[in-house]
Amino acid sequence: MLITILFIYICSFSYAQHGLNEISLEISGLKRKPNYTRIDLFIKDDKTAIVEIRTKPLTKEMLFQRPNADISYNISIEQFNKVTGMLSNLSIEQLINGMNPINPNLRNEPTGFTLTIRVMQECIILDIVDPANNTKERNLEPFLAICQEILILAKLKPKEIF
Repeated sequence: MLITILFIYICSFSYAQHGLNEISLEISGLKRKPNYTRIDLFIKDDKTAIVEIRTKPLTKEMLFQRPNADISYNISIEQFNKVTGMLSNLSIEQLINGMNPINPNLRNEPTGFTLTIRVMQECIILDIVDPANNTKERNLEPFLAICQEILILAKLKPKEIF
């Protein structure tokens, strides 16, 4: 409960005073082609946000640096705000309660989804394996919806990723 309250407080403070300034979604898996995709959404100015996509093969060297974007383009601030508005549906308590489901049913080579929510120098990181499997049992509907919306903004097809 305390984690949920803290998360809501951070989000409320951020939206009200500083604004959420970056959301990142990283997708990685050994069997995926490419095995690493990172999508960054961040605010450029009052009317514009930027989408950057990186699809370099994951290497040890990449773990500590941010490679140049393969693709970069502008989106409206309204599109960015749609994703940030979806964050209020995330409940850390529900995510924790959904961990370790009775029937995990994960693939042999799972795909990891890391959602990073950044405000100024602080961030919240949610690292979820195969969110499309046992989504309801694991309380991942809001997380999956956010991932799908980010993929759509990145002009990727969620059905091909999940």
